[in-house]
Amino acid sequence: MEVRKNEIFEARQWFCDGDHPLVGRRHAGISNPDVLCTECGKPRKYHGFLPFNFPVCQGDWLVNDGHAIGGEYLWNRYTDIEFKSLFEKI
Repeated sequence: MEVRKNEIFEARQWFCDGDHPLVGRRHAGISNPDVLCTECGKPRKYHGFLPFNFPVCQGDWLVNDGHAIGGEYLWNRYTDIEFKSLFEKI
C-alpha cells in the first residue's frame, strides 16, 4: 500500500505480462514492435497496454485512486520517478 497526502492507494509496479490484470499483452496490436517509445526510449515490444491502447512502460506504477466508472476502478499510470515523488510506502 502507498500513501499520498494522507490517502491510501493500491499501487503495483509493472514489468512484464501478468504483473497486473488490466495490462494487456505486450505484442498484441503492435504493427511495428521495434518502434521506440517516446517516453522511455525502449522498443514498444517491451510495453504493456491498458484499455484504450494506452501504453505502459516497464517499471511504471499503476495506482488505483479508489474511483470507479461503470463499476470499473480507474488505474493511473506513473513513471517510477513521478511515483516516488508523490507517494511513500506505509
